Amino acid sequence: MSSSSTYSKLFLVASICVTLASCVPTLTEVKDITSNRAAYSNEHFSLENISPEIRESLMKEKMSFKKHPSLTVGYSCQLDTDGGKHQEIFKRNDSYVYLGLGLSRLNTEIYKNDIAYFSDIGISYLGLIDIRYQTVNYTSKFAGKIVELKSIGSFPSGLANARPDSNYEFRGQYGTENQLTNFESGASTFKTKQVIPASQVFASLPGDAIMVENEAKNSNEIVTSRATSYYIFDYGVSIEVSHQSASAKRICTVQSIEIH
Repeated sequence: MSSSSTYSKLFLVASICVTLASCVPTLTEVKDITSNRAAYSNEHFSLENISPEIRESLMKEKMSFKKHPSLTVGYSCQLDTDGGKHQEIFKRNDSYVYLGLGLSRLNTEIYKNDIAYFSDIGISYLGLIDIRYQTVNYTSKFAGKIVELKSIGSFPSGLANARPDSNYEFRGQYGTENQLTNFESGASTFKTKQVIPASQVFASLPGDAIMVENEAKNSNEIVTSRATSYYIFDYGVSIEVSHQSASAKRICTVQSIEIH
């Protein structure tokens, strides 16, 4: 499996509960996105793009955060595949732009030798669940189809005020680009652990953070991946530090945070 397909799989599994959006039926050339990335993101990844079903559910949530700025998180990551036989070091940037309702526009870029070669852009809920996103592979020069939540249960909105030893579950329907007509049901469970000063995640972060352990399950209730993130109360987003599936393990360390 290529590195780019590995990252695509990791991101999809961690982002459970997505499916193809009918508005984008074909692959999009990378140049169409990168020529004016900001305009492209505003057009395809804004609150207006979210389906009425999801927007109605989100409107029921009464969430507020202490601060609503945008921020960019820079990571240094190690990826181990094939039981640790192959190891790769890469850099990653996650940029969040606050949209409201617990939603942020997410732009993830992965760099090899300081050259961007893979990215995901989309809308993330609490930095934990992707509502809508698109994968961009600079090597193949094409972007994946836009994918979007198909059906939803309830969002783990309690995380906004979470304290240790709370459990949340999210269930939905999702599909992969290789199985466009084979949608499956899956679940993602969230367990909150200890609350720590956010400065322990990164020195300049204010307020508190709570460790969140996530398990993604398929329709047979088999765990397909596990991840550990820190939910930052002040900003309503999560910083993922580890992710493990059957084929790969990824560990990331926060190197920088810019608050805009």
